[in-house]
Amino acid sequence: MNVNDSVTFNYTGNIQSWTVPDTGVYELEVWGAQGGNYWGRFYSGGYVVETRTGGGGGYAKGRIKLQKGTTYYIGVGGQGITGTWNIDGRQVGGGGGGYNGGYTSHNYDNAPSGGNMYIAGGGGGYSHIAKTSGTINNVAQADRLIVAGGGGGAGNEWHPNGYDVYWNGSAGSGQYFDPSVEEITRTNGARSGNGQCKITLTKKSTVYLGDTEADALYLGDNESDALYVGDNEA
Repeated sequence: MNVNDSVTFNYTGNIQSWTVPDTGVYELEVWGAQGGNYWGRFYSGGYVVETRTGGGGGYAKGRIKLQKGTTYYIGVGGQGITGTWNIDGRQVGGGGGGYNGGYTSHNYDNAPSGGNMYIAGGGGGYSHIAKTSGTINNVAQADRLIVAGGGGGAGNEWHPNGYDVYWNGSAGSGQYFDPSVEEITRTNGARSGNGQCKITLTKKSTVYLGDTEADALYLGDNESDALYVGDNEA
């Protein structure tokens, strides 16, 4: 893998794996998925359709030195499912959460007894890179290298006196950086659709020529970034 080469992981609905091809410093980028949209159809002197947009997924970018041959696991979040309300037949459906930890919206319909009705899209899924395999809720925080949260679902609150309150989804955040990862940037609400993860080699490691640190000549930026060519560091 050459400097500035990258590998991108798109949404599949499964945990993916990647084995480090070369020791070096890598940039890790993760985008959480967008929250579910809202779609509603009701009658007010004629049929009216209202739509709202789920919030964009969060973004996180960091830098870390990785060792050749180590395997990491990638979870790419899926967009939340659209929440719907169709007045014909009172079809109401809260949106399911997106893959990898998205919140499922449970609609609340108290309109038949004179109350309000709430309906929203599901939350977008997280995107993460971790040391162990599993979706975000099944990976210990100590094993998570970097995480970006999904966006919130859009929705509607219907009142029996005839007015509605609509909202777009909130911007996704939920970024996390392991202490071993140097944070570069984080942004809320940066991604539409499904999430994504990207790993880019930013710098080859310094190379030591020799068997041990004591007799080695190192070439590059500094000792701490060194890759030994020889028997071992000790």
